[in-house]
Amino acid sequence: MGKGKQNGYGVIHPENKMSIGSTVEYIICTECGFIIESYVKKPEKFKGTLF
Repeated sequence: MGKGKQNGYGVIHPENKMSIGSTVEYIICTECGFIIESYVKKPEKFKGTLF
């Protein structure tokens, strides 16, 4: 298993909110490349965007 991140143009931005967004990080199988889990590094930036 390994850990990687996507940033730059791969940054995820909150909808209907001004923010620079957050890097997406992944847990990856180093044998086959399967992405096991993905998540944003700064989830607090997305509070209040759905409800």
